Amino acid sequence: MELHRLLYAFIYCLYNPGDFADPSYVEMVPNYLDDFVTYNMRITLDSNPITITNLCPIYASNPFGTQTHILVLSNPDPKVKVNGEPLTVFKDQLCQVGTRFYEYDILTRVHSPEKVPRVVEALYHEVIKIPRDLCPSREKHRLGLQQIGKPLTSIPTVGQMLEIVFDILEGNLYPIIHMLYAHSLAVLRYLRFKRHVLHRDISKGNILYVEDDLPSSTGTSSWSGGSA
Repeated sequence: MELHRLLYAFIYCLYNPGDFADPSYVEMVPNYLDDFVTYNMRITLDSNPITITNLCPIYASNPFGTQTHILVLSNPDPKVKVNGEPLTVFKDQLCQVGTRFYEYDILTRVHSPEKVPRVVEALYHEVIKIPRDLCPSREKHRLGLQQIGKPLTSIPTVGQMLEIVFDILEGNLYPIIHMLYAHSLAVLRYLRFKRHVLHRDISKGNILYVEDDLPSSTGTSSWSGGSA
């Protein structure tokens, strides 16, 4: 009996969110011709507010739980850099308050003291204020990431997909051996034994496919987010 009231309230809040809105999203720009929207977002770099334009949403989880949203810069701005590295991807996520580890802290540890190839790098982190009454047990974290890749399901052939999965699980990481003089370890093993990080969410959403410039290569894998 009350379903129509709930549906009306849901649609009303979509177009008039009021106190539920994230103030860092300053504008939504619809493109009716191509049937998509872009967003303009305000972030703070070195204590200076910066508005980033043309952010395209490429992923959104269900409206419950972490509510993960990922946006990509359609035209990267060369002025938007952290320590000389460009920000290309933004990941918004509702995280549990007081959790032991946050993703930014984990990725910072992974890439210290040297960067680990094939693992994404987090260059920017911010906690966005949300109404406490809305979700008192969670807080909104925003990550700015450097690398961008394609979904695992976009790999063109089964053979290439098997090669990349093997590379993640059992493969020989030549770049790590060359750069860090490590043993012959796959990404998972290297993180576990050299960085003391155990990844607990090995899923298609946390493995990205990156095309390699070399024509003889089938491509490389890159790691994204997840629990640890």
